[in-house]
Amino acid sequence: MSGNRRAYPTDPTNTLSYNSVQHQQQMGQPQIVPNTGQFGQLPPNQQQNTQLPQQQQQQQGYNQFSPNQQQQQQMSNQQGGGLQPPVIGTTGGIDQSATSAVTKRVYPVDANNETFLTSQFNQMNLNQQQYQQPPQTQQQPYPQQQQYYQTTPVQQLSPPITTTTTTTTTLPPQQQQVSPQPIQSNLANPLVNNTQNLYSPVQQHQTQTMHQTQTPPVTQPTTFSPQGQQTQTQTQPQPQPQTQPQPQPQGQGQGYQQFIPTIQNQQNGAQGQIQQQPQLQGQGYQQFTPQYNNYSNYQPPIQTNQPIQSNQPMVTTPSSFIPEAPLPTAENLCPKQYMRMSMNVVPNLPSTLSKVHIPLGVVINPLADAPNEPIPLINSNIVRCRSCRAYINPFVIFTDGGARWKCNICQFLNDTPADYVSPINLTTGKRFDIDQRPELQRGCVEFVATSEYAVRAPQPPCYFFIIDVCYESIVSGMLNCAIQAIRQSLDNLPGESRTRFGIMTFDDQLHLFNLKASPSLRPQMYVVTEMDNVFVPPFDDFLVNLKDNRELIDNTLNIIQNMERKTQKVESCLGSAFKAAYQITQRVGGKIMIFQSYIPRGPIGKLPMREYQSSIGTKKEVKFLQPNGDVETYKEFALACSQHHISVDTFMFATDYTDVASLGQLSQITGGEVHYYPQFVANRDGRAFMNDLSHSLTRTTAWEAVMRVRNSRGLNTTAYHGNYFLKSSDLLALPTVDSDKTFTLQLGITDNIPGKYAALQSALLYTHSCGERRVRVFTVSLPVVQNYHDLFKHADISVVVNLISKMAIDKALSSSLPDAREAIANKCAEILIAYKTTLSSNASSSVTLSTQAPKLLLPETLKHLPLYVVSMVKNIIFSSKATSPDVRSFHMQRMKTLDTNLCLNFFYPYFYSLLQNPQQLQQQDETQPFQLPISHKLSADELSRSGCYMIVNGFTIYIFVGEAIDPQVHQDIFGCDYQSLDQLTFQDFPVLENPHSVYVRKVLHQVRSSFPRYQGIYLIKGNTQRRSEIQSLLVEDRTPEGSSYYEFILQLQSRVLQ
Repeated sequence: MSGNRRAYPTDPTNTLSYNSVQHQQQMGQPQIVPNTGQFGQLPPNQQQNTQLPQQQQQQQGYNQFSPNQQQQQQMSNQQGGGLQPPVIGTTGGIDQSATSAVTKRVYPVDANNETFLTSQFNQMNLNQQQYQQPPQTQQQPYPQQQQYYQTTPVQQLSPPITTTTTTTTTLPPQQQQVSPQPIQSNLANPLVNNTQNLYSPVQQHQTQTMHQTQTPPVTQPTTFSPQGQQTQTQTQPQPQPQTQPQPQPQGQGQGYQQFIPTIQNQQNGAQGQIQQQPQLQGQGYQQFTPQYNNYSNYQPPIQTNQPIQSNQPMVTTPSSFIPEAPLPTAENLCPKQYMRMSMNVVPNLPSTLSKVHIPLGVVINPLADAPNEPIPLINSNIVRCRSCRAYINPFVIFTDGGARWKCNICQFLNDTPADYVSPINLTTGKRFDIDQRPELQRGCVEFVATSEYAVRAPQPPCYFFIIDVCYESIVSGMLNCAIQAIRQSLDNLPGESRTRFGIMTFDDQLHLFNLKASPSLRPQMYVVTEMDNVFVPPFDDFLVNLKDNRELIDNTLNIIQNMERKTQKVESCLGSAFKAAYQITQRVGGKIMIFQSYIPRGPIGKLPMREYQSSIGTKKEVKFLQPNGDVETYKEFALACSQHHISVDTFMFATDYTDVASLGQLSQITGGEVHYYPQFVANRDGRAFMNDLSHSLTRTTAWEAVMRVRNSRGLNTTAYHGNYFLKSSDLLALPTVDSDKTFTLQLGITDNIPGKYAALQSALLYTHSCGERRVRVFTVSLPVVQNYHDLFKHADISVVVNLISKMAIDKALSSSLPDAREAIANKCAEILIAYKTTLSSNASSSVTLSTQAPKLLLPETLKHLPLYVVSMVKNIIFSSKATSPDVRSFHMQRMKTLDTNLCLNFFYPYFYSLLQNPQQLQQQDETQPFQLPISHKLSADELSRSGCYMIVNGFTIYIFVGEAIDPQVHQDIFGCDYQSLDQLTFQDFPVLENPHSVYVRKVLHQVRSSFPRYQGIYLIKGNTQRRSEIQSLLVEDRTPEGSSYYEFILQLQSRVLQ
């Protein structure tokens, strides 16, 4: 939806303010280097680096340098302030603030915060000289060796910054690119109390300094022989002081044990059941290419499977050379489409984070569809840290001439594998083969895994369908829609010749179909009548190869669709059907698709009808948003499926209470997805259902995956949100992962974070649809700051709102909906109070939201937070409006799986007018890309009785038609008069040859193509009872669910000034 964003000065991706230093340099002004306080010491790579004794180095395979080549040790702590954040993307933008017209808001859009953060880019990427070792200020006991590289002291300037306050009328940012992602938080959202240090400290070496004269060193050129041995020239070195290291034992690092799937699966098999573990520090997951599902059209990303050949001379770096820590840049950081932080900086102390009240977290979409950010595929050896098992990345530091590297996660010093060693360029401080190592240049890479990452042959894509054929499924049209969507998707299923297929139907009996090819090309149907003791024959003919048995599978689908059913059965034995499907698929794994029209009955998994009507609107309502504690069947099924790499997608079509909260456990724990269609009617909802099913079957999918997120020392993961099972303290078991799945992690600070940068790395180990085992790695490096001002300036409102909403859902499920609404409002007030408390003369410019509230100051990056809070408390998830618990539970589960853009859009939808005057319609240039109209604020001021409007929230498209609309315009758009327009059956605009019809259909097509999920149309006529539903979407007005946006601003000002 590019070019038609809501025109407001917003910047949630924090890439706006990075040009100020660059401008100062161009104008000849001195560059200001912020102070770093007590933590402004040199990067870890500039700390002392001593050699091991010669004998010990030879035992470990190190190349021994001449005794005349000594290690230099210097460590000088500089006092100063916070660092600037890295730039993830540097797309130009203009941060303009304009007063609004009567009701229109006409501000330029910058949804990714690019303009606001561009001015700070060069402050973040300090040049190399600013990170050199400063000269010693204290008297040394002995003369020091002269540096052979220039050192420059870090400037310590802190000029005052003028505080400016502007008054703007603003609306929330619009997303430049909407991408699909559903996630839900696990049923148990354990908070992590990470008190155990998982990393071993970096081994310290004691040194003895001998008194010698200060003499410039003469570097001896050293070359590598083919066997990796060093050969020195005959040049005699000048006498120089020596630093003799004391021998120290090389202890093994204490930290994460290497994850080997074989060992873990054996342990799981011995245990029989998987136990949910408390959450601790996260570990990484990986991501794969967006186009790999359709393997026939699959274009592999950049591959580097050729031997590395450097064109540079093989000259090693003297051991005394201390390389610089790589600086975060837009090129070496993981793109925000895959990993996005709530703050692009990290506070150095727990007290600093607690004082600003901004939640610290990260949103990870491992399989995001990002065609502009291809991920390199690396087919070479995988280098990992021996202590924390982190993967090598652009932010590690190579020392000892490339023979060793320091992990940026745990600071452990590792030996570089012999086939990975490359000399260091003394000029740039980088390896000579850096251009041929994507893993050292990019923050997102993918490795082809070796056999040690697999415990069995790669799993083929496997789909097994369980379809309810009770009376309601037939009369509503669900059965026909499901069969038709499955038939249309067979040619696009991932895996090609490896894909397996199975299907069964059920009512009060089970109907299994033998799909093995036979001369008659007709399937054999087995009927199971004993529901309390389900037995499946022990052969694999119920799950067959799709390509080899395609004709028989097509015949089976036709038979199911056209089968005559003489009785009207209303009992649904879902528990027994699922048990049979589990027995069929447990040896292979894959995905089970459930289509359910009634609340489950039968001896296995029967769910009672809970009386919820009297509890709606009270604190007891939350009981029906939680799984039924008396029925543990579906949770046990989900745990067993997760253990055998089976995920479950659930499609529910009930006309009455279905207990979505209980059935949703199947999808939550197994990494699946829940779809809910209340009062399903094929004429109205069939197209949306068929598109959802086709998308679920054909989207990018990873199989039998596990994910881990690793953090720097001082950081820990306190909670996870999404569809997963916590297999160990920090290992997420994901039977399947797709491009719509997002995982949100809440982070905490347990101790002082040493160094200038903190790192996070996620790693996803999965099976590709083509049969390869792969590891996808994302890495980000963030500046560590101690200034409150920096935390507010570099906050990302998209992630902040995402985190607040998911934390509020947990609050609602553990307490009540009123408590969740109160927690949302309190979090907003706490952030603004903290901003006012920490606001000082050197703070950045602040903004106000209304001339009636001039004392309510907000940081530029979070100026739309109050508007999103108002929208959130009025949303169907938290609203006090009487709502079915099934509907509310479904949206809660869906929200836990949404990415940042879809989350913002669901809370504050787009609002378009579909009527254009004839001159505007005639002036449209057909050769230019179609531009959506400007989105208006969500207020009744924008509605007219003679208008036609569209409200888009990413899930449903609401069309509002005023009762006073021009009859000719109505005829041009809908092809009928106003009275003949049917709200219940309307699904799409008719194709008519007139300017109004062409324009409206273009708007609808552009909107639908901008979202991953197909959005059905919900028509609302102005003179019907449905008018109240459109009013609930106008969140800026006062409604029964809450105060108006203006009133909330006044309340905030009153509370902040207390």
